[in-house]
Amino acid sequence: RAPLTKSLVNPQLDDLRSLLFQTGVVSQVQNILTISGLSTNALLPIAIVTLLIGTCFSGKITFDAAYALSTTGNFDGPIIIPLLSSLLSIFFLFILAQGIMLAPKPAPELEEVVAVSE
Repeated sequence: RAPLTKSLVNPQLDDLRSLLFQTGVVSQVQNILTISGLSTNALLPIAIVTLLIGTCFSGKITFDAAYALSTTGNFDGPIIIPLLSSLLSIFFLFILAQGIMLAPKPAPELEEVVAVSE
């Protein structure tokens, strides 16, 4: 599918399609799927969990450095590491937020079924 092709069925996903169906992104995803042998249904949760774990590690490094600077007044190591770590954490959270914002809303009839079954 072409990245600029508009959907007649679900226009909510046009922004997501414009990101996902770029040649570079498609070839990288195909390479990952081929090398790993995973399906796309398994790859998405793994990618989300990996981003969350990376965010947690980056955040921990940043908070440890901030704590060391605030209590002792110095940081044992190069200060660029916590700065890059905090930028990495923000970048990972931005990717997750973008995915949440671009995700399609559930169909109204599905919301009613869920509400009735609860």
